[in-house]
Amino acid sequence: MSGRARAGAPGARRGLQALGVSALVDCIPASDRRYYPLYTKAAELGIPVRIYSSMNYANDRPYDLGHPRNLDQVAMDFPELEIIGGLGGWPWVNEMVALVRRHPNLHMRHLRASRQYLGQPGSGWEMLMQFGNTLDPGQGAWSASRRGSSGSPTRR
Repeated sequence: MSGRARAGAPGARRGLQALGVSALVDCIPASDRRYYPLYTKAAELGIPVRIYSSMNYANDRPYDLGHPRNLDQVAMDFPELEIIGGLGGWPWVNEMVALVRRHPNLHMRHLRASRQYLGQPGSGWEMLMQFGNTLDPGQGAWSASRRGSSGSPTRR
């Protein structure tokens, strides 16, 4: 697994604010049990986990390693863990939105660069727009104000 963050690593003792998990880097899906000790530690520390959740264009690994379906099992196994599905699940936005509605501990974040495409017909983001327009006031959403931000919880 990548060296981005490790449970029990020195950063955890110095105030680690979030854990990043990338199927793209590690070449294993987010639901792989090898990640579970990291998820357990993140839950113990009360920090969110940002999980790569999008298609990749690398031609040396499966394109769907970051499919949102891999978040479903993690959200069921760790209901106390705040999970951020990074990159909004594109091109599987419908599945990502459905999972966010299904799991109160799952949130989604998209890249700022994708905002220009959100309202465009055929962009793949239509379900996100519909979801955003019908979001219950009590449901949380994750957003990021700048590229590289891990996101912060907001109420809409």
